[in-house]
Amino acid sequence: MNVTVTRKKDEIAKPRIYCPEKLPVQWHCQSISGPGEYRCPFKFNGCCEFDSVITIYEVNIQSY
Repeated sequence: MNVTVTRKKDEIAKPRIYCPEKLPVQWHCQSISGPGEYRCPFKFNGCCEFDSVITIYEVNIQSY
């Protein structure tokens, strides 16, 4: 009997935008402290490993 095991595809979350003064924020296993791509590993049903991925953008609002 042969069993083929493959890694589950990454789960890509919708990008999020934060103001710098709202950082850091906690996202699953990551402390998000600035713009960039963050990954957090998970196991689906205790066996199928995959990464959850999110891209963070930072916006600066200037007051006039």
